[in-house]
Amino acid sequence: MRVSWWMFIALGLVLGGTTGSITGMALTGAIQGGTALLFYGTFAASALLSIYLLVNFTTLGVIVNERGVEVSRGMFRRFFPIADIASAEPRPLDRTRYGNRAWAMLFVKTGVELTVTEEGTKRAYYISSRRPDELAQAVRERISSANTPSTGEQSP
Repeated sequence: MRVSWWMFIALGLVLGGTTGSITGMALTGAIQGGTALLFYGTFAASALLSIYLLVNFTTLGVIVNERGVEVSRGMFRRFFPIADIASAEPRPLDRTRYGNRAWAMLFVKTGVELTVTEEGTKRAYYISSRRPDELAQAVRERISSANTPSTGEQSP
C-alpha cells in the first residue's frame, strides 16, 4: 500500500520551493558567506529528512503466507507467526487503543486488528488496509489451515 500521489507532489513542491528560494537569495547576493552556508546546510538536512521519510513511511507492505504475517515499512519490519495469531478482524483505526502497535498509513482509516499471543499475553496490533475484509480473510484462512491436522497419508 502506498501513500496517495498528491503527498509526493506536496513534498516535491516544498523541496522545490525551498531550493528555488535559497538559490534565488544566494544569486541576488541577499545571503553570503556563513549565512549562505547555514541556508544550504538547512536545505540539505531537510532534503535528507524528506528522503528518509519517503523511503520509510510512504509504503506499507503486508505479506500473508503459511508461516505468518509480515508487515514492513521501509527498513522497519515485524513478523507475526501464524501459531501466535489468535484472530484477525476488520476494524477502524483507533490510535488511542493501539498506540505504538499500529502499522498505520496516513489517511487510511480502515485496517485489521491482529490479536497475537506474545510471551503468554494477548496483544492487539493494527495493520492499515484499504481492503481490510480481504486481508482479515487471508489471515483467517492461514490460521484455519495451520490448525487443521493433516492426515499424513500420501496417495500411491
